[in-house]
Amino acid sequence: MSATATTAPVTELKNRTSVSEQPATDHPVPVANAEKSELVTEHTAPRANVTATREAPAKSKNDPYGYHSRKKTVLEQHCVFFDKDNDGVIWPIDTWHTSREFGWGIRLSLFFTCFLHLVQSWGTVPWFWLIPDPLFRVWIHNIHHNKHGSSTLAFDNDGNYRPQFLDEFFEKNDREGKGGLTFQEGFSGIRNHRFAWDIFGQISDLFEWGMTYVLLWPEDGVVTKEDARRVLDGSIFHEMTMQHRKYNGDKAK
Repeated sequence: MSATATTAPVTELKNRTSVSEQPATDHPVPVANAEKSELVTEHTAPRANVTATREAPAKSKNDPYGYHSRKKTVLEQHCVFFDKDNDGVIWPIDTWHTSREFGWGIRLSLFFTCFLHLVQSWGTVPWFWLIPDPLFRVWIHNIHHNKHGSSTLAFDNDGNYRPQFLDEFFEKNDREGKGGLTFQEGFSGIRNHRFAWDIFGQISDLFEWGMTYVLLWPEDGVVTKEDARRVLDGSIFHEMTMQHRKYNGDKAK
């Protein structure tokens, strides 16, 4: 997906309970009457291809990048920006280039690339799962197999987005009602969500929160729920790269 993609009419984007291109999502959702309508109105219902919050039940309908990813689950949307040639496979070099586009230095980009592919590659291989990929590639179509515990639970096991859990995580840990979380509040919230003996899940979620904070680097030190939502569906990645390009352009003048 390119940041220069032509904006299409966003009215065609629908908030579904499943995505036909991803068979893992094709099952009944108890809180949504999918037979009567394709639209999901319940706040507790998992969203297959649209992120939402309590304040904005169909938020990404207003996001031009969300339209182009409507045939992917939200978890897949989170990954497609890293897939530079749009072949459904993320190579380590793709992640490296994307990290550099964010404006990250060599050491941070190297750490992010190595950690992500060492952890995320094996669960997505399209062949027999006991055989890892020696090239540490990540297959986006199987990314839901990397769902781990000790998280905010904003994603279910099929890669669908559950808005209730993101709302609850922010409401529970926003101690001063400021509309977002500091790094320490997010860290404490993740620690409070840990599962017993789930070392892998805890490390993974702390890594994800840490890299999210580094990416956004809010001036007031507070990550808003809206920014967190846009990280989950990947739409903010376009904005981050454009900001970095603009910054470099201004420096060159």
